[in-house]
Amino acid sequence: MNGWRKKGEKRKTERGYRISLWIFRHLPTAFRRAWRRFLEPSFRDDSISSRENRMALEQFQLGQIRILFRGIVLVFSVILILAVTDCLTKKFNFIRNSFGRGEKEIQLELEDGGEKKEISFILEEQKLTKAEEEKIFRDFFLELKKEIKGKNKSLQSVTTSLNFVEKLEGYPFQITYEPEDMLLIDWGGNLGEEGLKIPEGKSESTAILVEAVYKDYTRHERIPVRILPQRKASVSVFERFQEALIHREASSRDYQNFSVDTSWKEVTVKEASRENLWKIPALLLGIMVLLLVRNHSRIGEKKQERHKQNMEDFPLIVHLLTLYMGAGLSFPNAVERICKDYEKSVEVRERRYAFEQMRMMNHCLHMGLRPGEVCQEWGNHFQEKVYGRFAMLLIQSFSKGAREIRSMMEKEQQEAFQVQIDYIRREGEEASTRLLFPMILLLFITMILVMFPAFMQFYGI
Repeated sequence: MNGWRKKGEKRKTERGYRISLWIFRHLPTAFRRAWRRFLEPSFRDDSISSRENRMALEQFQLGQIRILFRGIVLVFSVILILAVTDCLTKKFNFIRNSFGRGEKEIQLELEDGGEKKEISFILEEQKLTKAEEEKIFRDFFLELKKEIKGKNKSLQSVTTSLNFVEKLEGYPFQITYEPEDMLLIDWGGNLGEEGLKIPEGKSESTAILVEAVYKDYTRHERIPVRILPQRKASVSVFERFQEALIHREASSRDYQNFSVDTSWKEVTVKEASRENLWKIPALLLGIMVLLLVRNHSRIGEKKQERHKQNMEDFPLIVHLLTLYMGAGLSFPNAVERICKDYEKSVEVRERRYAFEQMRMMNHCLHMGLRPGEVCQEWGNHFQEKVYGRFAMLLIQSFSKGAREIRSMMEKEQQEAFQVQIDYIRREGEEASTRLLFPMILLLFITMILVMFPAFMQFYGI
């Protein structure tokens, strides 16, 4: 199964590569040349004329085209879907809120010729049928009786205050209470004077009149307790539409769905919230541009990372050459030994550009090229001046004796380690500078945490 999945992914990758390559080859020649001139400075450290650099530059261009192609396809697909949806839409369906959820405000955009206006109207919640109304009130009063009894066992054995709640969770009704006998139970649900003086073995019966109100719905219940509402100006077409819309909404409250036509006489109606959907293509275009810019900025990041690696590897290369040549190995043999050690370690760590160029040097030496030419070509592959200077030193050493070579290499080794020390010191100074803002931010947060309780106490909050 994994093999089939890998083959499928490979076929998709090859198909995307062929499409990108076809698009790139059919771009205008002037555009391709201008694009290449723009990108070449970012690849200049890899020797623009080399085959490796040309392949890297081409792969980067194809990757950018692939992102651009996919983004354009996605944007046009979204635009096409939105356009088709708008063309096929003859009515806007709005769903009313269910009972107790409250009204809903609907925004519409009207257009008459070149004149536009945004209007809003209220979509009332769905009405209850008689059967639904009876059921909801019956359930409501059953729950309310449980709440009213408070800490008492029941409303027929009241020994302490009742709990007169103003709202019952899950129901929209406003509740008011009216005790029949204020001497037994007062307005707050507490026991009155006579309610507190009932002798042992006696009881008093009374009742509480409860009114539950929500919009047009009102119900009264008697709960037994035992103690225990100018002249109109000319109306525009938009106002007439809104009046007609309100009238239509009021006459259709028995239905959950409410439909609005996309045209009314000469007025074009649009749903205001639907206009926001057309922001999606712009958002997708923005994301695509960010991806393209991000890919281009990563070239500079890779360049900085390579410069850091080259400065770290330079002292090691000088040390190894000095060590092996000081032990009696010739320059080609020393290079070959360094490359073998690097090939063993490259399996457990990432590839290093300086050592990869050493491998190219070793390959050229095995092909019979003169060491001086190979060293000069090796130094030209680096932007760091220390490599060019070291390559010139190696070229000079080939015409001198072994003793002078050893002393020159040892001196260069000391200078290389000094360069590394200076580079590390500079990196540390830059790191401490970058940490300055987080430290100031932490100090500011600490001051707020310390001063906040004092402000709270001072202002009596």
